Parts: sequence; C-alpha cells; structure tokens
Amino acid sequence: MSKEFDHSGLIDISRLLAALGIDEQHLWLRLNELEFGDADVHRLGVLSARLDDFHHQFSTQHHDFPNAASTTGHSSLAPELLARLWRAHCICSSSSNSERYDKEYVRNRIAIGMAQQHLGLTSEASVAAYRHYLAQLMPLLWEISNHDFTEFETLLSAILKVILFDMGIMSAAYSSVEKLEMADDAGILAKYADSDRSNYQFFFSELNENMLERAVLEHTLHLAIAGNQLLLHYQPLVDLQTGKLVSLEALVRWEHPELGLIAPDRFIPIAEESGLIGAIGEWVLRRACQDMRSWLDEGLADFRVAVNVSPRQFRDAQLADKVEDLLAEMRLDPHMLSLEITEKVLMQDSSSSENILRQLKMLEVDLILDDFGTGYSSLSYLKRFPFDRVKIDRSFISDIEANQDGAAIAKTIISMAHSLGIKVVAEGVENAAQCNFLRRNRCDEMQGFLISHPLPKAEIGVFLRDGFSLPEHAFGDVKQSSRTLMLVDDEPNILTALKRLLRRDGYQILTANSGAEGLALLEDKAVDVIVSDQRMPGMMGVDFLRAAKEKYPDTVRIVLSGYTELKSVTDAINEGAIYKFLTKPWEDNQLRGHIAEAFRRKEVEDENRRLNIEVQTVNQELAAANRQLGMVLKQKQQKIARNEISLDIVREVLEYLPLPIIGLDDQAVVVFVNAASTAFFSRMGLMPGCDLAYALPSLSEAIHDMTEDLASVVEIGGTWFSVTCRSMGAQSQSRGRLITLASCEDIA
Repeated sequence: MSKEFDHSGLIDISRLLAALGIDEQHLWLRLNELEFGDADVHRLGVLSARLDDFHHQFSTQHHDFPNAASTTGHSSLAPELLARLWRAHCICSSSSNSERYDKEYVRNRIAIGMAQQHLGLTSEASVAAYRHYLAQLMPLLWEISNHDFTEFETLLSAILKVILFDMGIMSAAYSSVEKLEMADDAGILAKYADSDRSNYQFFFSELNENMLERAVLEHTLHLAIAGNQLLLHYQPLVDLQTGKLVSLEALVRWEHPELGLIAPDRFIPIAEESGLIGAIGEWVLRRACQDMRSWLDEGLADFRVAVNVSPRQFRDAQLADKVEDLLAEMRLDPHMLSLEITEKVLMQDSSSSENILRQLKMLEVDLILDDFGTGYSSLSYLKRFPFDRVKIDRSFISDIEANQDGAAIAKTIISMAHSLGIKVVAEGVENAAQCNFLRRNRCDEMQGFLISHPLPKAEIGVFLRDGFSLPEHAFGDVKQSSRTLMLVDDEPNILTALKRLLRRDGYQILTANSGAEGLALLEDKAVDVIVSDQRMPGMMGVDFLRAAKEKYPDTVRIVLSGYTELKSVTDAINEGAIYKFLTKPWEDNQLRGHIAEAFRRKEVEDENRRLNIEVQTVNQELAAANRQLGMVLKQKQQKIARNEISLDIVREVLEYLPLPIIGLDDQAVVVFVNAASTAFFSRMGLMPGCDLAYALPSLSEAIHDMTEDLASVVEIGGTWFSVTCRSMGAQSQSRGRLITLASCEDIA
C-alpha cells in the first residue's frame, strides 16, 4: 500500500456494517444513518466504477462461472468484490441488488462515500494520494474466488473516477443519499465515469451549484405536470405597419416549490433529454388554447397565439389530428393558432417534415419557421415548406444598428421572404433604433423587451383590453408627421432666439445643449428636422449629425454655425450627413424659408416612403396569394393524380371480376365492358360505344322496368342470367347504370 496516504483514520468497517445493516440484497449506502459524531459532513467523495459486460464475456469462456440461477440463489462474485473493497477500508454500496448478477449489475456504478473529516480529502494533493492508494488495490479485484483474473485482463474494462463535491449547497430538504441519487439520476456520475475508457483513470472535480441544481431539476421534473407547477407567460408581438398588437407567444415557466420561477432555458434541455418534452409540449398547447377560449369569451379577439413545437412533438404522427381535435374542442378558429417550428427540426427528415407541415397547413393554422438564420437556413426551406412567417433570430437583431453583417442578413431574410409572400417577424427588439431599422426595411412584426417582457395571463389581459400600440417615438414616420424640429446649440441664448423666431411657424420644438443630449433626445422623440451648431464641446456638429444619420436616416439635418470649417462640412455634405450648411448670424425670413423647405422635403420623402411601402405591401400580398394559389393547384394536381390512380385500380378490379359487368351512360350507350362480358357477348356485337338495345335487346328491355338492386332472370343468347341493375350518381356525379350478370348455371 502507498505510504503517502494514511488510511489509519478511516471509519471502522465493522462499526459501519453494524450501523448500516449492510447485506447482499440492500447495498445502497444510507449516509444519513451513519454516526459520525459531531463531524459535519459537507463533502462526499464518490468512486464510480463500471464493469462493462464483464459477466457476459467472462461466463462465455468459463461455463463454471456462477450465475443468477445458481442453487445458492446468488452469485459469489458481488459479495467477494465488495468484501475486497471493504477490506481496503472503503465504505461501499451499490445501487443494484447483489443477487441480480447479470449485465445490469456489472454495469452499475459502485459508490464509495467518504466524510471529508475522516478521509482528510481537503486538497487536490490529498485526493491525488488517495487515487494512487486505490490504484494499488485494483489487482486485488482480479483474485476473486478461485478464478485467475490475470488471464482475462482485457475483458475487465473498469473505470474508476474519484469525484468530490459539496453537499451543503443544495437544499436542506434533501438528505445526503437523496442528493447522491439525484446526481446519479441526472447522469453527473455517469458523465465522469464515461469520459475515459482506460483502466484506473481517476478524476477529481468540485461539482458546482449549477450541476447539482440540474440534478434536482431532473429528479423533480416529472412532478411538474402532475403537480400543476407549470404555467404560461405571454409575450406580445406588434405589427410594424400599424403598431397594434397582433399576436402573443406562449412561453412555459416552471413554478418550482423550492427554487421559485424557473425559465425554460433551464429545464427544457433536461426535458428533451429525459423524454418529458412531449408531455410538456402537449400541456402548453392545451393550456394556450384554453386561454384563447377564455379571452374570446371576454370579447377579446383579433390576435393569434403562437406555441412552440418541440422536435419530439413535431415527430408525432398524430400531431395534426391532436391539433384538429383540440381546436374543435375549444371552438377556436384555426387562424388564431400559430405553431413555431425550428429549422433544425426540418433537417432530420425533410420528406417527413414536409408531409407533417402539409397536414398542419390543411387545418389552416399559421406556421412559423423559428430561429431562421441560425442553422443551415436556405431559400429551399422557404420555397419547399408551407410557412406563413419566418422569425429572424435575436442574434441578428441585438446589434443591428452597428453590425453591418447582421443588418445585411436581416435585410436579405426580409427581402427573400417577401418575394415568396412570407411575412417576417423579428424577435429580441429592445430599443427604438432597432424598431426603426426593421420598419424601414419592411419587417412585418416584432417582439421583444421594447414592447414587454413575457407576462402571466392576468397581466397580458391588460394589453388586450386596453388595445396596446407602440409609443410614437418608437414608431416614427409611419404615423402622420407632427412637424417636430430639434435645435442643438451649446449657447442658451441662441436656443432662446431660435425658439422665439420659429415658434410662429407651428413647429413642435425640442432643444438640446450638446450632441450627446441631442442623441439621447432622439431615442425618445420622433424628429423631422435637426438644426445644429458646429462648434460644441464634446462633439462637433457634423459628428453629431453623422451619428444621427446612422441611427435616424429619415431626418433632415442642417448645420447653423458662425464658423466655416470647409473640409469637415464638405465631407459631411458629400456623405449625406448634412442637407444644408447655414451661417450665423442669420436673416430671420431666410432661415425660416430654409427650415420650411426642409420640412417640405421631409414630407415629400415620407409620402414617397409611404407609397413605396404600399406598393411593396401589395406586391407581397400578391406573392402570398400566388404562393397560396400554387399550393392549392399542387394539392389539386395531387388529388387528381390520386383519383386517376384510384380510377385505374377500380377499372382493373372490374375488368378482372369473373362476372360479366356492363356500364351504361344515361343514354343507354355502353361505356364499359369487362373481360367476362367480352367473353360472353362479344359475338353479339357488345362493345364500348354501341347501343345496348342493338347488341343485347332482351337485356335492354328487361332493365327498363327493373327494380333497383332486385335480381331478375333474363335469357340472353340461349343462356339464362341473373341480372342486377344499379343507377349511378348517388355518391358521385356519374350518370348511367351498372349491370351485373351471373350465369344461372353457375348459381345452380
């Protein structure tokens, strides 16, 4: 044994066995039942071992190896293995019944619990020494009973990891053994045990609070639905043309009894890994529909509710049927429901995805492609799948004013989608500058903190009842111009004189003493014309107007200065940052004329933009109509093709029936004869296109007054037939009769 590790202070094993009552059927360590005296156990060490398929491989070559069906009732290997570890002064347990000596057992981890105070595991060095100590014990495990394990060294692939983590950071409501079980259930132990496939590899890590919290969440997530711990918050979406609320996105939250309100990004990944996401997704869909029904009953309408569909939920073959049944149950118009599907889902099985989306679209629900641009986005997705909207991911919106690449991507997505008649939604909009950029580039809808954080149902009802719309400063020139003028100068007397002069012209006048103050004011107010001094402390006038142009390009910008700096002013004019340069002192009427001209220019530009938006909107609507028409035509063509196939199948079935069958139109002209009819009556001149009365007069006369579906006996060419006649058209637009004949000799 290693002399570097002093194991003399370890807990007495005989005392532990007596205290725990360990036997071969119940080996899980009950840490809370240990009598550690006054020692406060805050750290727990876990030795994790996996003996991969050891028993299967070993017993295949050694038929005398004990198995679970032995006369003793259990294998001797498990107790001996544990006994070796006990003799090595380890506190051992197993999460598996020792009698079940099979593949399940040998793959289970053997956990070794250790109190920090008793083992002295207070540092990385002490743990390293203990690793070395344990490594020297491992050859003992190859001497169990009378079998020589050295011969089968390659078969024994055991992984041993030492993990030391803090037990005190978790809720006191859980016992130590429950915490360990949670960590094991959450796969934390397995993660470390599987990280290396070499023998005797040890690992030390202090598991942090997030990992242990994840263990708690996974351990209790299955109770969230049954325990009524889930709830929905809703985030509003507004139309960028009208500023009105048009939709809500339903976002699930978990009200954990101890951890409080948990955001979806903390538990949805766990739900996906554990398979609970399907049940959670169905709960969200049902609750959102229930809330919609409740709002409709209050008289609140004219908005959609969007629900995120998880990959597992999307792959459910019954998804369309479930949605249809739920809409019928809640008496909801399908157009009120939007389903959001991420683009990564479409990559898994594009053919199946297309079929599922077509089924959903036939219900007339609204389909949204979420997180567009974050994966392998392509035009083919928009062309192939019947989406009504695409969402620009928030990663392209966050710095859209400063990041040219993000702005270019956003513009491309908007243009590409509109050309196909698909609307565009931007998520993550947090300020007026982002809003104005999206509006200028004809984005259709937006959501984000600029409007509201996600809110519970009761609070979102206020938005619906009060008729929420965007504030004017965030909605700029879409509304009628208020003829707002901003004056920027560092001299108060200049500002006072300008206000006195220009007030008579009916402008709404705002003032700022610096460029920075002017930019701050622009964030809150919609401004048409800016008049700025050139020489100001902190920021020159042209620099201020250049910054204003970048964020608010629809403003008309004028410099009014007593100093002429030709180069900077010329550069600013050439860049389009300045509309005009005027000098101080000014002539009143001339200055008023220049500013009036600037407002006229602004109003003409606004009108041109408005008309351009209207034209582009009409073009977008035409593209959407053409796309919808194309989808309808494609569905019609597919239906026609299916009907033709069905018709061919029916024709072939009738053709080869052993009974003579004759089809007549409403003029008693033969339109169909099968093979049996041809065999019986071709010599009499029966063929498609002939008159039945000409070819088979006796049959024609018999069916004239024949009762529907009642058989009559008719002689045709010396042979007696049982004849049945049925009129067509009861379930189709067909007109005529179908005659079935059976030889009476065959019947007899």
